[in-house]
Amino acid sequence: MYVLTSKCTENCNSFDKYDVEKGKTPEQLKEMKSRLNEALMGRIEYGYGSGYINGFLDETQLCFEQGDKAPCINKMKILQADQATGVENDRFAGIIGLAPTSTEKNLQGFMKQLAQINQFGEKDSLQALFSVFLSKTPEEDGSITFGGYDLAQYAKSGATENDIFWGKVNQNENYWTLGMSGAGLLDSAGKHSDIGTVKAKNAIIDTGVSYAILPTNDYLAITRSLNDFGVQCENPEGQH
Repeated sequence: MYVLTSKCTENCNSFDKYDVEKGKTPEQLKEMKSRLNEALMGRIEYGYGSGYINGFLDETQLCFEQGDKAPCINKMKILQADQATGVENDRFAGIIGLAPTSTEKNLQGFMKQLAQINQFGEKDSLQALFSVFLSKTPEEDGSITFGGYDLAQYAKSGATENDIFWGKVNQNENYWTLGMSGAGLLDSAGKHSDIGTVKAKNAIIDTGVSYAILPTNDYLAITRSLNDFGVQCENPEGQH
């Protein structure tokens, strides 16, 4: 989890940056600068995609906008980046990573920190849980909810807690992964056709991927089954 600060002036995008000094008392500023002097001796560089960020760790309060409210989480560790490259075209000034764990031992991911802190504001507790609603049309906005899920808003009419399927997550640093016993296709009448030759035993659950990756033999088995439903698949470039 990182945020670009107002001190990041080179190779940074034009979005609003986090002002590390705004709203702090003189005493807090003095303490912050003391921590900064210590942190400068142990800067962290973190790469993602084609870019990287460089900065120091700080413990702060993280707040989300929610109408006229701003629910906050205390004691979140965040990387305050004052140096960066490869982020000029990013359409954001920070990232809340939702991977199961972090490869950076000094900076755990958002969900793991939530589980450790288990503190939402001063009175409420926030579960280490998030849910995503993906819209089916460009006109409808998607949504992400931290700390729970909203059946009434996003599930089919009449859905209850009993309609939720909870899968056992496999241990994986980078992806939310479920065990997979098989794969199949469901037609418009609700009839299920099993693809018996699929051999993969794990499935990555993601809200969006740059590449859809699967073993070649499983890909061929799925495309053959799709052909039976009248869907003609073209071989990817380099595949024969």
